[in-house]
Amino acid sequence: MLQQCPNATVSDQNYEMTGTLEFDDQGNVERDVTVTASATVLVPQECTTGAGIARCTLLQTAINTQPGASGTCTAVGNDCECDITYTDTTNNTSTYTVNEGVLSVSRLGNTATYHYCVSGGTLQAKEFGQNAQEDDFTQLYSAE
Repeated sequence: MLQQCPNATVSDQNYEMTGTLEFDDQGNVERDVTVTASATVLVPQECTTGAGIARCTLLQTAINTQPGASGTCTAVGNDCECDITYTDTTNNTSTYTVNEGVLSVSRLGNTATYHYCVSGGTLQAKEFGQNAQEDDFTQLYSAE
C-alpha cells in the first residue's frame, strides 16, 4: 500500500511470530512458524477512488482480497483509516551453516545471513547483508 501511496502514514505496528525452529546436526532447519503483523494505516484522499464513505469501503474490499490480509477501513475526515492484519504460515525445511558467529540459511537458491547469539534458552538472530529486510530488527527465539 505504501508503494502506491507514499503519503499514507503507518502507526500502531505489531509483529508476532509463533511456532518452532528445529536445527539438526545434519545441517537442516525445519521451520513451522506463523507470522502475524498488524498496523493502522491512514490513507489520504488522493490515494483512494470513489466518493464519501464508499472510498473506504472500496479500499477495505481491496485489502481483504489480498491473500493473508484482513482489514477494516473507516472514514476519518476526507481520509480512510484502516486497521490491517496480515497472517502468513511457513512450514519448510532449509539448510544451514554456522561459521564464526554467522548463521546462513539457504532455501530455493536464496541465502539469508544472520549474526547470532545463543544464551541460555534464547537464540537472537539479526539479519544482515544484501537480503536483510530491516536493518534494526532482531529476532528472538526461546527454547522450551
